Amino acid sequence: MHYVEGDVAALDFPDSSFDGVRCERVLQHVTDPDRAIAELVRVTRPGGRVCLIDTDWESMAVDGLPEELVAALKGHLYNQVLCHPSMGRTLRRRLVRAGATEIEATPVTCCFADPGATTSVLPMFDARISAATGMIPDGIRGEWFAAVDTAAARNEFLATLTIWVATGRRSYTPSHAAEESL
Repeated sequence: MHYVEGDVAALDFPDSSFDGVRCERVLQHVTDPDRAIAELVRVTRPGGRVCLIDTDWESMAVDGLPEELVAALKGHLYNQVLCHPSMGRTLRRRLVRAGATEIEATPVTCCFADPGATTSVLPMFDARISAATGMIPDGIRGEWFAAVDTAAARNEFLATLTIWVATGRRSYTPSHAAEESL
């Protein structure tokens, strides 16, 4: 495997470079996700697979914490941190518009009853990493983690989030079919 750093909306690869592409939890952060998806499809060979995985932050539900605190955090996420908080549920539509075929979209709901288990999916519940992510406003940081700790101590903590997996194939065009028959 070889990793290359670059701009997902302007990939430095020729058309049809890869048998398949995978993009995980990136599109929610880019300015023009449709352009990025078009690029991912472009670099996939005709008939090749495109796999997009992204979060639907608007699906996040939390129990055991004060509602006004959760609302403040969500408002911050939606307005300050994420470009597209509903990205996950839009992946299917975006693949359709990019010309992919055989599209499937699958929701994967993550459920956590322990804040410590959320680390890789919900970093706002991990005091060790949340400051670096900018996910929690400084004004509520102390109150937030006190509420998380209280909910965990009472065994009342619950957090859920849906991540979507959308797959499709790069379609064959008449020119691609002619090339393959040679």
